[in-house]
Formats: sequence, structure tokens, C-alpha cells
Amino acid sequence: MRAPLLLVLLAALLAVPAAAQDPADLPFSLELVETDLAGMPALHSFAWAQRDGRWLFVAGRTDGLHGGLQGFDPDPFPDELANDVLWVVDPATGEAWSRPLDELGAALADPLRATNPQAERRGETLYVVGGYGNDTATGSKVTFPTLTALDLPGVIAAVVGGGALAPHVRQLRDERLAVTGGELLRVGERFYLVVGQRFDGEYVEGGAGSDFEQTYTEAIASFGIEDDGTSLALADYAVEAESAEHLHRRDLTVAPLVIGGEPGFALYGGVFRPDIPLPFLYPVAFAPGAEPALLPDEAFEQKISHYTAPALPLYDAETGATHTTLFGGIGLFAVSEETGEAEQDYLVPFIDDVTTVTRAADGSYTETIQPFRLPGLLGTNAVFIPSEDAPSTENEVLLLGDLGGRTLVGHIVGGLEAEMPHPGRLGGTSAPSRRVFEVWVTPFATAAEPGSTPLALALDAPYPNPFRSEATVALVLDRAAAVSVEVFDVLGRRVARLHDGPLAGGRRHAFTLRGDDLAPGVYLVRASGDGLSATRPLVRVR
Repeated sequence: MRAPLLLVLLAALLAVPAAAQDPADLPFSLELVETDLAGMPALHSFAWAQRDGRWLFVAGRTDGLHGGLQGFDPDPFPDELANDVLWVVDPATGEAWSRPLDELGAALADPLRATNPQAERRGETLYVVGGYGNDTATGSKVTFPTLTALDLPGVIAAVVGGGALAPHVRQLRDERLAVTGGELLRVGERFYLVVGQRFDGEYVEGGAGSDFEQTYTEAIASFGIEDDGTSLALADYAVEAESAEHLHRRDLTVAPLVIGGEPGFALYGGVFRPDIPLPFLYPVAFAPGAEPALLPDEAFEQKISHYTAPALPLYDAETGATHTTLFGGIGLFAVSEETGEAEQDYLVPFIDDVTTVTRAADGSYTETIQPFRLPGLLGTNAVFIPSEDAPSTENEVLLLGDLGGRTLVGHIVGGLEAEMPHPGRLGGTSAPSRRVFEVWVTPFATAAEPGSTPLALALDAPYPNPFRSEATVALVLDRAAAVSVEVFDVLGRRVARLHDGPLAGGRRHAFTLRGDDLAPGVYLVRASGDGLSATRPLVRVR
């Protein structure tokens, strides 16, 4: 499963760091706000759904990556640390409820305790496909050949208020569904099972002393689901695309996008390349019903976030571009704090970088390094849960032009957090995260109207925050204007002026605040001009 180290080193030496696109070229800015949900469980690699403001979590794990170490514990998937309960969380109140899966019986419950299943919602039902875990009947680790339907109103009511679970859970078995580490998406009434693998047996490093079978699907399959509330059946199963070259992938990010005005999706990253045990660096778009439907772009190299990570897709109807932001995870490259460029690390580290991959209307790609980082080595096997009231296409691509100013578009939930970039190899461990982050988007106006049109000003959250020696303050104006950027203490006294004068519109302006003369404490950064102001908190620590 691993190539000789010499090949890995050679690949590292041949790689060339990528220059970042300017964040000011994007038609929006992003902001993360951490929120404390008291009842949030610590999970990763799970399936989820939301209904009426509540989140449902099922499957996944409660330990770190491969038992906590990236270098693999003797048993990287201990049965006792599989998530064996259904969770319901109310993000508005922080309340949480759980219900053991055991009452369903092993046949129903085992696939719902699996790691890395594929899942998608249609109407009031969450469908969970495959996943890797322990089969109670045989005592073996398998990829489950199952599709499990969870009736959301009934399951959530049973978890929160009591009552039987079994009437709200149904299942079918089909060997074509034995997939883990892929993704399940829906376009209209068709479900798309996107790449992944079938892995049966114990998963240990290099396969030493282990009897296992591993087969990549190397395919995108589609099917309908016939579901009358009592029985389940697959309809019109078809392999839509096969490619050993482009689709030999698992543990990747698949996100919806808009292609030529129609719904589609794209594959980002994934492992392992056929020639070397490193991630894929180019994306593959898929346009259902088009010819050709599979649209790889081998000329573009995505540098950041190559394993499963939260994805926020935004569609700009004016330009026809889909901007997909990837939050952290694991990648072959990490952004250097000294140079601001993506630099290769052949050990494939956990990262805190946030980047936006843009697919333009003509199918070309660019990658933009965002001017902020995650507050930790987060994102791996976490999810982005969009706000239920956020404007979006039918396949859940958020509509940038329909956002009315700064908007809460969703949350980043769960996943893994590592102590160091290479846990288990160079020290430190990884663990499941219960951290939750609000994701805010501020769209920018693309042109100024003539006359007395109000100034649009977007002030990014300062970074880093808290800070010790210096922090960056950045803003974007929709048109040229005179602006003051100042820093105040909590008593309202100005302690620094970063800028006072004209600034150009339509680009990002960054200023540096040096904290040598500032006492530890809370400060307010304020940008003001043309009768408009925006304020951000900033904390200095020793």
C-alpha cells in the first residue's frame, strides 16, 4: 500500500510551490466565529441530516485518526470506540439527546456504527450507504453492502422524546453499495455514489500480517430509490463513469457546483495516486447528462486540503463561477506563515489553511489562499452544515447574489483535531472534535451605482486573534472612498491609527497592528468612512 520512501522524496523535490491568487479577486469575504454548544458530541467520519433547526448525527467514530495516531495503533478501528448512538443536537440552545443503536438489533445497527459511510437526504428521509465497521454476525471488519433509510421526523422524535426507533429505520442489502470513503450526492431524483473503495478485513499499516481485500470502485454510479415508507428498492442502477486514471480515489471532498447553469459536482483531492501513495492534485468535475460527463483538469494543481474536509460552495450567477471554500483537513501542501505560499510536505500534514477553489464558467480553475486560518489543526472528516434558510440551488450550492449583506450561511461541525501536523510520527496525537464554528459570508458589490449610493465596507476578522506581536487587519470597499482604520481600548481610547485617507475599491487592503506598546487585553478595530463603520474585536495576549 506504500511506495518506497525514495519515490516519495523524489516527488517532494520535483514539486513547485504555487503562488496564491489575491483574495481581493473573490466577490465575497468569509468569517468564522466559534460557538460553544454544550451538548455537542466529539465525532468524526459520521453521517448527518438536519430538520427544523435540529441536527441528527449517526455513525462515525469517537477516537482519533487510526486509533489516535497517524502512524496506526495495533487496532486502528477498535469496536468499542465506534459511535454506537444516534445524536440529536439543537444548535440554538446547545441541548443534545442520544439513543443507543443496540435496540435496533445487530443487522440494522452495525452499518449505523460504521466509519466513513456515504449519506444523502431526500425529503424527510436520510439514506446511509455502506461504511466500514464490525459485522457482529461474523466478528469481522467489513464494508457493509447496505442502504439504510432513517425517517427524520420519527427518528428525531424518538431520540428526543422516547418511543420506539425500529419503526423509523429500514434497510436493504445490495453488494453494489459496499462502498466506504466515497460520497453520496443527489441531483433531482437520482443518487450518485461517487468513488470510494470496498475494504474487508483489518486495516493496518502496510497490511503486514493482515488478511484483507481492498478494491477501489474507480467509478461514479447512479440509481433511484423506490421508497414507500415501508419497503426499499434500487431503481435503474447505472455506472455513469469509470476511470482507473481519474477516479482511483477515496477519503476525498466531493462538493456540488453549477456547470453551465445545471447542477453538477466536483471531486477534490483523494488518495492514492496509482503511481505513488500521495493525494491527487487535480479536480474532476461531473456534469450529469452531459457528453462527456466526466471533466478532469490535469493542468490545474490544487495545493491545499486533499482529504475529506468541510466544503462551502457559492455560485455567482453574474459570472457563472462556483467558488468552493475548503476548510483545513490534511494536505500535501501547507501555507507557510513566513512566505504565505503553499509549500510541500511529503509527510502529508494536518493543516489549518483555508482556501477557495474557483471553477469559472469556462471550466478553468484558480485557488485562493484565504487571509485567515482555522484556530487549530482542524477540518479533517468534519462537515459543513448549511443554514436551512440560506438561499441555494436545488443541489445545495449557495447563491451568492441572493445574500443580503453579511449572512450566517452554516456551521462547521466535528471532525478531527491534531496536536501537531504529523501526529504519531513526530509526536502528538489526534482526537475527535466537538468544536463548532459559524460561517459568515459577506458579498461584495461588483459595481457602484451612480449618484449617492451608500458605501459597502467589509472588514475581515483580524488575524491571528488572539495575537502576541502583530495582527493583520484587512478590509474591502465596493468603490473608492476615504477611510479611517483605528484601534480602541475598551474605555474608548484610541491606541493606534492604521490608516486615514483614500483607498481604492474592489480590492483587499491589509494593515499591520504591532502590539509592542499594547497591554494584554481586549481591543476594538474600527473602519469608518462615508457615514459607515464596521468594528471587530481583537485580543492581545502575552
